[in-house]
Amino acid sequence: MNSKRALRFILSCEHGGNDVPQQYAGLFDSPGGRASLNSHRGYDPGAWAATRQIADYLSDRDLLFSDPVVATTTRLLVDLNRSTDNPSVWSKFTSDLPRSTRSEILQEFYQPHRQAVERLVERMVANNEIAIHLSVHSFTPRMRGQWRPLEMGLLFDPQRSSETAYCQVWSAKFADRMATTPRIRLCSNEPYAGTDDGLTTHLRRIFPDDVYCGIEIEINNRFHRRSPERQASIVARLCDAMPLDGALLGDQFK
Repeated sequence: MNSKRALRFILSCEHGGNDVPQQYAGLFDSPGGRASLNSHRGYDPGAWAATRQIADYLSDRDLLFSDPVVATTTRLLVDLNRSTDNPSVWSKFTSDLPRSTRSEILQEFYQPHRQAVERLVERMVANNEIAIHLSVHSFTPRMRGQWRPLEMGLLFDPQRSSETAYCQVWSAKFADRMATTPRIRLCSNEPYAGTDDGLTTHLRRIFPDDVYCGIEIEINNRFHRRSPERQASIVARLCDAMPLDGALLGDQFK
């Protein structure tokens, strides 16, 4: 990597809310539909709040390339973090809709979000900057009856040297800062694999390792549900440990 290029950050939040566009409200007008909207199936609780907090931290340091790209439409309409050929891009509420209706949903709600992030990366590459894309999510502490005994995760592709180096430094700095406080773990590629289908995976196919570093941040949503203040304190520690200078990250960022 060229040593003259600076790290700059893009933030996105694919599951920031559980809004339902009026024209599709009838799809969820049942007790089961309303319950799903208000659960983790409908959105990522706490993800939008964490995105705003990270954005403020980076903006104060003049490292945020643009405003965060945030979607607040429920993922039960369409999942912005899945490819269109992945069946799970549609939920049980939308999978049987006519193809023409699903095409309209993709055009109005899916493509604009993903294209906006892609255009930002393109602009950064054109500016000779290294794009650090942080896609912010939360996960449910209980999945299919099984507890997930972890607090936070960084998802990345271990075959991409820039992402691996960045997350290793971030995790080590975070562990140092948590050494004298109640233990909060920042795990690698948990609770999901960093190579699972998602927006960062899509963008890796377009942008090479030396210009694009795509990382998903996963935060246990129990923090937000129990105490937004508790989540905010943990995200503050996460921000404090975030590597901001490529010179500190090894050959992959030179």
